[in-house]
Amino acid sequence: MIELNPISDLFSRAKGGPRGARSLEVNISLPIVGYLLAAGAVMILLMLATLHEFRDRNARDTLQLLSGTVIDDSSLAYEQCVKDAPGCPPGAARESAQSRVFDRLVLLSKRLDMGIAVVDKATRKLVFTSGVAGGFSADEVAAVDRYTTLTDASGHDFSVGAVEFAPWNWHIFLAKAPVVYADIASRVRDLLVGTGLVILVVAASLTLYLRQAIARPVGEILAKLDHDEPPAYEGIREFALLSDSIAKMMREVSRHRFNLEELVRARTLELEQARAEIERQKQILEIGRAHV
Repeated sequence: MIELNPISDLFSRAKGGPRGARSLEVNISLPIVGYLLAAGAVMILLMLATLHEFRDRNARDTLQLLSGTVIDDSSLAYEQCVKDAPGCPPGAARESAQSRVFDRLVLLSKRLDMGIAVVDKATRKLVFTSGVAGGFSADEVAAVDRYTTLTDASGHDFSVGAVEFAPWNWHIFLAKAPVVYADIASRVRDLLVGTGLVILVVAASLTLYLRQAIARPVGEILAKLDHDEPPAYEGIREFALLSDSIAKMMREVSRHRFNLEELVRARTLELEQARAEIERQKQILEIGRAHV
């Protein structure tokens, strides 16, 4: 049997590879898994940005709507006060009208989970407060002149805004409680967790697929080489072509080695015959000299 050790040794070294070398499926799956993770991270960032944008826009729209409601209620109460007391001067009529407004604000703050505070701009003192607005001082309330985010004494963030009611020289402060968005935030968190699990499942499936589609054919080819047999893989076209090429190369090497061994055997036989002829001629010469 013709030995094919040089060929099998060559592919055995290829199979083992240099120390620290990664397998074929790892080299292919790592970039793909990296792309999947990067895509997932980008999607998560976009979703968080969208959530924050939605939260801010929703809070701003809600505060604007409530501001209009507060101004309308205050205007109606002021008009009634003017009817009861021309000019609505300080007194019982004004106090009654303002009390009706404050009752209405209490109902609004409870129903909408809001905070409402009213500052008298002349004295810069709180004349009314309800809901989460109680966590802010008069100076903090008076300083708000636009829709923004404000942190109370407990460290909680609130979406806040303010409107002015000129007839009574009021600065009306509105605050949106962050707990309103807890359900949305919880759903987004669940969606993010689900997205991460999907990415992990896809990555695991991809690794299994690569092992089935790439590592196994290569392993079958190398297993044949380990036993000094030409591979005969059939399946994926590219690996089948590789297997056929390796088998053809091994057969060509085997044929050349067989021809070389035959040539060496023939030359060895010729040399032995020549040596025998020389020895025979030498013996003839020695016999001739003995007779002389």
